[in-house]
Amino acid sequence: FNDTATTEIYTLSLHDALPILTESIKKLLQTEKSNQIFHSEQFTKWKLKKLLLNFAPLSKNYMPSFFLLPDFQIYEILNWLSKVLSNPDLDPIDKGKILAIHGFCLLFEGNYIQARESFQKSLEVFLSTGIDQDSLELADCYYRLGVAYYYLEDQKASLDNGHKALDIYLKSLEGEEYSHRIVDAYHLITWAEDDMENYGKALEWCEKVIALRRKQYGENHSLTAQALSIKGTLLIRFNYLNAGFIDINKINDSFQSFRFGKVKQYEEALTILEKSYSILNRNLGVHPWTATCLIYFGTYYYETKQFDKSLDSKMQGYQMRLKIYPE
Repeated sequence: FNDTATTEIYTLSLHDALPILTESIKKLLQTEKSNQIFHSEQFTKWKLKKLLLNFAPLSKNYMPSFFLLPDFQIYEILNWLSKVLSNPDLDPIDKGKILAIHGFCLLFEGNYIQARESFQKSLEVFLSTGIDQDSLELADCYYRLGVAYYYLEDQKASLDNGHKALDIYLKSLEGEEYSHRIVDAYHLITWAEDDMENYGKALEWCEKVIALRRKQYGENHSLTAQALSIKGTLLIRFNYLNAGFIDINKINDSFQSFRFGKVKQYEEALTILEKSYSILNRNLGVHPWTATCLIYFGTYYYETKQFDKSLDSKMQGYQMRLKIYPE
């Protein structure tokens, strides 16, 4: 700028915009990650129905008629669950399971504090029954609490609960290495480490998911591609963080090797994302995972200063999201 006043105004504007932009980016990243848990309202309703119908005592004694309709609303389930929970004769095991579903509904609705409270009550109810400390029900409680704490941005608590769940899963599911429970715990720990900017640790946990997916489904399955796309974006963030770790006293000696390593990591990230997108687009087409992969491309292009491509990729991703979630 030609004059000091204009420069100061421009700098102050950036200063004011930065907190808003930071918060927006955090929300967008959380939205991207939420696709690991919720694909759509339709999927969530199907999941709720499946959870409830699997509880034989509930399907006989408590199932409401509206639940059989395809267009039921989440708030209807919450109201109904509250009535069921008010029954003083409710079996403790059933109560623990219903509290978990209650928390799941609240999580979907965005009521993270209340969801955590329901999950905590569910854990306490199960513990009050004298349940085996290595039971899957208890591990599931810790996992759900970890998810709730993740959305509440308490990543230390999320990690603690995620590791508690994983420890029990690995003990109780010995010989069942492909269990969705184990993979879900790996995902939770990956995202929590990512949010804490422990990108190296996040990559290690992500690699565990990829290894399991490859063994179970092969290289060209959508689940393998989805895990690989997560690795791609973690590599980009890990690379960006490490950009500041240069010894200024050795910059002339180390710059070329640092630059080479940085470029190689970005190349690896791009190769992974291209492969992931090819598989997801072929297998799934318009889908949340395909959209998220396009958004990850946008991050790659932004970090490599290809801003036009970054904008195009992110716009494609969000336009695909709008097709899936028109509301």
